[in-house]
Amino acid sequence: MLTSNNKKVTFWEKIYSTLPGLKTIKEYHVEDLGPDILAGLVISLVLLPSTLAYAELAGFGPVAGIYSAIAASIAYFLFTTSRHMNVGPDGAVALLVGTAILPLSGGDPAKAIIAGTWLAVFTGLILIMAAKFKLGVIASFLSTPVLLGYLNGAALVIIISQWGKFFGITLDHSDFVPRLIEWFEKISQTHMETFITGIITLILLIIARRLIKRVPPLVPVFFIALIAGLIIDFNVVGVETIGEIRNLAPQSMDFSFNFNDIATLAMGALGLSMLIFPEGILLSRSMAEKHNYNIDPDKELMALGVANIATAAIQGFSVGGSQTRTLVNSASGGKTQMANLASIVFLTIFMIFAAEAITHLPKVTIAAILIYTGFTLVDLPSVKFMWTQHRQTAWIAITTTAAVVFIGVLPGILLGTSFSIAILLSELARPQDALL
Repeated sequence: MLTSNNKKVTFWEKIYSTLPGLKTIKEYHVEDLGPDILAGLVISLVLLPSTLAYAELAGFGPVAGIYSAIAASIAYFLFTTSRHMNVGPDGAVALLVGTAILPLSGGDPAKAIIAGTWLAVFTGLILIMAAKFKLGVIASFLSTPVLLGYLNGAALVIIISQWGKFFGITLDHSDFVPRLIEWFEKISQTHMETFITGIITLILLIIARRLIKRVPPLVPVFFIALIAGLIIDFNVVGVETIGEIRNLAPQSMDFSFNFNDIATLAMGALGLSMLIFPEGILLSRSMAEKHNYNIDPDKELMALGVANIATAAIQGFSVGGSQTRTLVNSASGGKTQMANLASIVFLTIFMIFAAEAITHLPKVTIAAILIYTGFTLVDLPSVKFMWTQHRQTAWIAITTTAAVVFIGVLPGILLGTSFSIAILLSELARPQDALL
């Protein structure tokens, strides 16, 4: 094979170009091992509670979150050009997964796993196709207003989705407004022991955020809850716990789709791609700029696509770039993607030797963590700033938020993206008026 400069490209150069992770291993500096292991340990402390919480949000069992994190990290490592970005279960992505598969699963856990697996396959294929067509460069054009609007809307949906578990009430409606109305009607049925446990968890999260700056507050609070579960029998007072974790290995299941189901999954995958695509590239680009190296946007798209295919192979759900864990990696002194590999080694060790502790964890703790995550996702100052700078852009964010809350998560992100593209095309048609 010859390059444009007539320089012969060797077999191994081609391999390293296709799989940058192998080049990372080949050129790895021993002095980076200590910082990477330390960063990996810190990442794993954040990864464990988040994988359990986001699996719940996606409609999967807790083990699926663990498997998704492991498969995504290994696959992404092989294909990425980013040294710091962490890819795995993410709150905003998990919410969209749960919304997309609910009409197909009807609440059946087995059907949810199969539908979610195929959703990850379709999402991965769309991202890989985008990489092949070299669409990575357009990420910045579709990113900020739609992502901001989606995250603000998703924050509210995440909060209300956990409202029933937080109050110990069974809520039948899944849509935002009907669920809120149903909660008002059933508030007298609140299970006080569950509610108090949730309130204590939220208070501890707020205190930890103020007192501990090095790691996200969910880390110490999660481990406090684990210890409390080993000391206190929450089931005695009626507080539901996670209970026995079954099927530690992926299971063979049969589930057939008709044409309408495939169309539903394809639309869900398109929405997921529109979220994962710009968010992942912008996050990896910001880390590259901060640490003074370059990334290839199209290879990042390929890496994200392969990561989703990998999670599907072990019956996991769609994944994306995690801002929290990526920032933790950077702040903890991680030097290369080896830090993310180290994190899944620590995660695996925990699951082998301490999985029993998770069975005693109150479910309301996970609900409280998700509610807290929802509140932290709300970003009104950015919307206000956007409004003062460019109102058309702000309207994209506001419209996307409203659509996510009142129409639905998937229609919301598709509508916001369509609105964004329409405004972009309008400005390109009138370049002299465009805001650059």
